[in-house]
Amino acid sequence: TGTMGYVRGLAGYLSANSGRQLGFAIFVVDEAQRAAADAATDPYVLAVSQPARRWLGRARATERELLRQWAAAY
Repeated sequence: TGTMGYVRGLAGYLSANSGRQLGFAIFVVDEAQRAAADAATDPYVLAVSQPARRWLGRARATERELLRQWAAAY
């Protein structure tokens, strides 16, 4: 896994409902928001802003839904 403000990556294996093993990699980024955050933020500050945390919550929800759908489909 990997997370930054407006960037998220997740890779791994998934056991589908059929018993098949699936490999996956999911990368989600909001390039405009990431560029704006980079321009407005001190590069030595590691804290993630509240808007970026909300975005991350939506990205994680999207990951969960994709994995659920893939497990059901395959």
